[in-house]
Amino acid sequence: MITSLQPILRTRTLVLAWLVIAAPSATIAGSDALTIYHKERIRRLGIREALSHDNATFIAKLLSDPSSPYSDVIEQPVLANDVDWANAVAAWPAADQDTALRSLQRTLGLTRARPRVDVMPLPGFRDDFVAASATKARVDADIFWHALDLTGYSHSTKAAVYAIALQRLRDQVAGTPDPARRNALGIEKPVLDRMMKAQTLDRIPASDLRYLGLLVQHLVVHRVVDEESSLPASYRIARIAAAYRDLQGYVSAPPCTPDATPRPSHAGTGSKDDPRPLCFVAATDRAVHRWYLAEARRQARGAPDPNHVSLIARLEYLIAPVLVLLDIAALVEVGEMLIADEMVAEGSLSDVEADVATSRVSRLSCPVEG
Repeated sequence: MITSLQPILRTRTLVLAWLVIAAPSATIAGSDALTIYHKERIRRLGIREALSHDNATFIAKLLSDPSSPYSDVIEQPVLANDVDWANAVAAWPAADQDTALRSLQRTLGLTRARPRVDVMPLPGFRDDFVAASATKARVDADIFWHALDLTGYSHSTKAAVYAIALQRLRDQVAGTPDPARRNALGIEKPVLDRMMKAQTLDRIPASDLRYLGLLVQHLVVHRVVDEESSLPASYRIARIAAAYRDLQGYVSAPPCTPDATPRPSHAGTGSKDDPRPLCFVAATDRAVHRWYLAEARRQARGAPDPNHVSLIARLEYLIAPVLVLLDIAALVEVGEMLIADEMVAEGSLSDVEADVATSRVSRLSCPVEG
């Protein structure tokens, strides 16, 4: 029985090594402002100077209060006056300055999910705050509820992973109506059908769960960008888990006021010594992602259900690689390594130059706090 993910999450070393090995195929599907901006900087400055910042300092330039999980974005950051930013906007025919900034903010997890302010909630989720989080994560209501029914609240962080996987598979099936084409692409409609019909976890083959886990790993590593939203999969998963937490309700006053602002007496600050829950819809995607990682570990340490010990063990085993990837998904350095590799594939950067980005990621292989 796997009662804790600590042996898997002890260090980032193995997963970072895997990312380095996988980099030739780990690319960014589509275009987004962050990718184009970094490419412009690397071409003009060279990769060492272009990547001289770190994760925290880069993010801090875009938030009005980087220490707060509820920070507003800076509407006109200094970056907007950068010549490389201007070149990036000019190189992206689909975007103007405002569209490019919104893309950058979403990709970096700097946006929020306040109902009718940041997100127009879709029906089917019972509660405005729950609906806003689920809508932002782009998960259909039936998938949202079904994933939770299969795992229960005690394993809701795993349910969030499978909700995103099921949504991705549904989107792929809908976008590929020809069965022969689906088979050629490895799009398994029967997995979707079996998962959505299953009433309990023990009715789901382990191979189906493994397939969905690999699907999510692909989404996390290959940042898939579409026209509707460039919110990365790691933040979508966290938003779904936050929606599940809001569904549970709160013993005392909820962390959000009715107008979706943090309640000072009950909303968490996001610090390690503050156990209070965040006001999720008012928090940035990055802050919700940090909460998600802590909550996933907390749930893994929980007492196992004696009636479902083997099922939960299997679920934790299959989901663990995804959680390891989610632990580093928000690091700017990892995204920059993939961008550098993409430039190698394009022929605009040498392997030796790209090694600079790879070495930055390798230095991040420090112990994960548990």
